[in-house]
Amino acid sequence: ANGDPQQVVVLGYRDALSVDDADARTLLTLLGLRAVWPPGNAEEVRIVAELLDQKNLALAVPVGVDDLIVSNALSSLLMAQLSERAELLAVFDDLFDAEGAAIEMRPASALVGPEPVPFATVVAAAAAVGASAFGYRLDESGTVRLNPAKSEVVTLGPADTVALVAHADR
Repeated sequence: ANGDPQQVVVLGYRDALSVDDADARTLLTLLGLRAVWPPGNAEEVRIVAELLDQKNLALAVPVGVDDLIVSNALSSLLMAQLSERAELLAVFDDLFDAEGAAIEMRPASALVGPEPVPFATVVAAAAAVGASAFGYRLDESGTVRLNPAKSEVVTLGPADTVALVAHADR
């Protein structure tokens, strides 16, 4: 109602800059936008930023729970999935809808204890709260593991997080 946007999309710069310089410009723009609309305020804005080089994702520290960093690799995978299985469009629509499911990092301690468990136990704990676990992040080393085998044994401490898809109300 006040004229502020609800969402902002920052696309990667593709002309006359190297990929690294383009991604640096995108990250600086993202930081500037978050300075204008910080997470948690009354005019919170969802920001989606595209990076061109997947290697630069490590530089993109999340600055808000709704921020989504998309690389060309992810865009290409999305298009490939849709070309092979058009029925997935509804799933992707839900994932990319502001009111739909979202990818989030949830404290591991909300799902499992600190003892070693197969990743299948993490998946089951997430499913019990209406979410789908697909990876984890170890806080101490910063290691991110996506799509681990369900048989992989993991030890998640209190500062570690689980990557999952969930609806905001769950």
